[in-house]
Amino acid sequence: MAKRVVSPEGRIKISIARTKFFSNPENHPRWKGGEIIHREYAYVKDKNHPRANSTGYVKKCFLAVESILGTPVPKDLVVHHINGNKLDDRPINLAIMTSKEHKSLHMKERYTK
Repeated sequence: MAKRVVSPEGRIKISIARTKFFSNPENHPRWKGGEIIHREYAYVKDKNHPRANSTGYVKKCFLAVESILGTPVPKDLVVHHINGNKLDDRPINLAIMTSKEHKSLHMKERYTK
């Protein structure tokens, strides 16, 4: 296979395009609005949120609960999806509890079946 040769002008055009697309992801042609699904959870891009991960995404369920409460969910609390569907972030399907309560709830569900 022959090696592809790019002219100096072509390199400059590629560099400008990369800067345009990667400096602001919203400019990229495959930008989908900042929502992704990872490991059964919906995430939303919000770099400034206290619960944002290293890539700047926050679980959508936390944002839903915070919009109801009007304050951020404390770090020692988790959000439980009552019907088990982690993509269903309706307020009626979300419950806030400690991590210990959440684990015990799932253990009861697992062993009562």
